[in-house]
Amino acid sequence: MISITVLLFIQAEEMMRKIEKEEEQIAYDDPDKKIYHLCIVNLVIGTLYCAKGNYEFGISRVIKSLEPYNKKVRRRMADF
Repeated sequence: MISITVLLFIQAEEMMRKIEKEEEQIAYDDPDKKIYHLCIVNLVIGTLYCAKGNYEFGISRVIKSLEPYNKKVRRRMADF
């Protein structure tokens, strides 16, 4: 019998794949448009997994939420 945790994990993975596919299409259609849906989903899921003690997967989702780093984690020289 499949546990509830495994079912939730499968649903989360499916949802992330769907959002990622849709965001890739938007990025192709309008490269300058800023998109944050998958970023937020990964951040929330990563935080929840860390809270439940699954740090390896949780931290990997938090790191994934920052990709691509050059667009989401950057500082302008004027900020220094």
